[in-house]
Amino acid sequence: MTAHGSKAFVVLNRDGEAPAQVDVRDEHVHDADEVFAVVSGRAQVGLRVGEWVYSILCEKGDQLVVPAGTRRWVELGDAPFCLALRLYGSEQGMQPKFTGDVTARAFLGIDEL
Repeated sequence: MTAHGSKAFVVLNRDGEAPAQVDVRDEHVHDADEVFAVVSGRAQVGLRVGEWVYSILCEKGDQLVVPAGTRRWVELGDAPFCLALRLYGSEQGMQPKFTGDVTARAFLGIDEL
């Protein structure tokens, strides 16, 4: 947290389905930079930058820095296994703002690559 100047964090801990948790597969933005650091397992992070969509496979030990305001989603697959820290520059900026755009679900998921 110190290296990136982070002030807040969320732990993403999925081992199997967790229907009560917020669906990170829906496209959203944050008002703060995010460091997505995978402790174990894997996740596919989708980023929409302008008219382009990038899909990044993150595995144990990977860190991905996503600038504030970047449209993103996290795909964990049908049998998710991922423990990741999501570090943010501020507590207010860590709250997701869902875009309502459903096209994120049209892209290939982690199980389909």
